[in-house]
Amino acid sequence: MNRKKVHYKGKIILFGVVGFVIVLFYLWGKVQINLVLQKNDNLKRRERALQLEIDDLRSQIDAMRSYKRIVELAQKQGLIPLSPSRVAELQVDMKGIELPSDNKFKLRYAGFASLKLKRKKQASK
Repeated sequence: MNRKKVHYKGKIILFGVVGFVIVLFYLWGKVQINLVLQKNDNLKRRERALQLEIDDLRSQIDAMRSYKRIVELAQKQGLIPLSPSRVAELQVDMKGIELPSDNKFKLRYAGFASLKLKRKKQASK
């Protein structure tokens, strides 16, 4: 009878230890899940902040590329806009130059001539 009691107490202790280990693993898993969720939220906030910064930079780039701004800067430097008939296209050898493949890349140009050049042409007429 004594052996049965010892054996019975051993099973209770074993079940208690196994139960305790299971509870520890459960709590550890919950903590790890919460840490991952917190990291995910931080990354989402960072992504939103970076997206806002990207949008702001794109609007700044668009403002810098504005034809009106370019004309004002050119006039400050003593240049005047040319009429479209006086703007000529130039052939450019693009061999060996890799362009982005995402169709966002566009070649742009603006035609300006110096005031001195225009005055010389007017004087020669």
